[in-house]
Amino acid sequence: MTYLIAYDVATSYSGAQLEFRRADTDDGIARTFATAERAWFGDVFFDGTQRAEPLPPRFEPGYALVLDRSTRGRPRAFPRDPHVVVHEYFEASALLVDAQRYVASGAFASVIGLRVGQRKPTSDLAWDAETRALHAEILAHRGDDDPRLVFADALGTRRGSFVIVQCDLSRDGLTPSESRARRRAQREMLAKHGKPWSRLDGLARACRFRRGFVEAARLARDVLVDHHARVFDAAPLLDSITLDDGPPAYTRGFLDAAARDGWWPRVRGLSLRADQLGDQLAGMFAGLRALELANARPEHAHFLVASGELGNLETLRLPHHDLGADALEALIRAAPELRVLAIAAAGIGHRVRVPESVRELATSGGDIPAGVEKLAYLGLIPGASLDGRAALGSLDLRDGWCSALHELALPGLRELRVVASVDEVRAVAKRFGGQLELLDVRDCDGIETVADELRDIVAGDVWFGTDESRAPLLVSTYLPGEPMWDVGSALLG
Repeated sequence: MTYLIAYDVATSYSGAQLEFRRADTDDGIARTFATAERAWFGDVFFDGTQRAEPLPPRFEPGYALVLDRSTRGRPRAFPRDPHVVVHEYFEASALLVDAQRYVASGAFASVIGLRVGQRKPTSDLAWDAETRALHAEILAHRGDDDPRLVFADALGTRRGSFVIVQCDLSRDGLTPSESRARRRAQREMLAKHGKPWSRLDGLARACRFRRGFVEAARLARDVLVDHHARVFDAAPLLDSITLDDGPPAYTRGFLDAAARDGWWPRVRGLSLRADQLGDQLAGMFAGLRALELANARPEHAHFLVASGELGNLETLRLPHHDLGADALEALIRAAPELRVLAIAAAGIGHRVRVPESVRELATSGGDIPAGVEKLAYLGLIPGASLDGRAALGSLDLRDGWCSALHELALPGLRELRVVASVDEVRAVAKRFGGQLELLDVRDCDGIETVADELRDIVAGDVWFGTDESRAPLLVSTYLPGEPMWDVGSALLG
């Protein structure tokens, strides 16, 4: 049986911008639809007959139930006060259950249509069967680089080269010159191909590629509510989501859709504002491995601690927080598996005890674990706190400084970000330049006067100019060898 499918339905008939597609349904969906009133929308009937010629088929992914809350004027008269609701589903079985419930209850005036789009493959349509099979291996073994590298070799294109470059950057062992070449190649390829490779254009505002594929994206809540099937089809390895700001109603809609349509368990990283926390989030944190909570206050920390659901958390970022030491320590204690911790804020002091398990730290005080591998520090840090740290590979002093930095022994240092005078930068470059993969001196006054000298001294990349970048998107997995910055983010719109 063939139906016409309407999607991108506006909230009033007069403002509707419909596109019609043809799609074949299975018997179960056909039987469900047959129990509904003959549903009407414009010149199209969704009861098995066709009253308008559809556009050429171009199937969209996912399943949707299109409902009408209006109570009069259907199907023959133009409704005076229509209200269209579109529920999108990741699996057909959930759609069938809701469709049967709506039809049986009479809660809606009618079922306008069941959209049963052909599932878009999670691989690119241009790939051959062998390449798609290799891509399926990546999805089945997401923690392993080997399937990615085999896939890249088989693809043999710029896309495959990008996978290899990012896999190389995620591991230790590159020389500074090798790292410099790969970082530059990554930036050039993303600038040119990031949008089409993401397959999220029109769905996400930004994304982050990791080891060749999108793992994190910044999405509006309405996209997740209405188009999550399209999002996860386009980026099947996506598991970290940054939500744009919005009123509480959007948060409720996002959570309702996540629970109703069954895709919440795949989310491992979540970034949102602290004022969006509420009782509706109860039971939603247990599966998270990464959480970013902006503008947190003590009551938000207490809410999270009381939930008892932070036991799997490995990454905790608290930008612009206003937590006292007691609330902050309680929150840290509630997450014993922490590997990444960002708690930099003025006024914290040195009373915060940071667990030894933390390997990436952004702080303005407190203990620095002996094995920390990446450190961003706000304020003046004594040289004795850093001297001799063999594990430290990335150091960000953009908002701080270390006395006598050029005199310290940091044999593992590979990335350094500083904002200092020309003479201080020159001294630091002479001390560490031969081992650095990246020296970031953006926003240093007058630094361009010694640009050529720095490029000669530093074995890796040197960044000049103005830093206008935002923090990298939150991801759910910590990789010790990957860069602290320059991590594969792409703006999509």
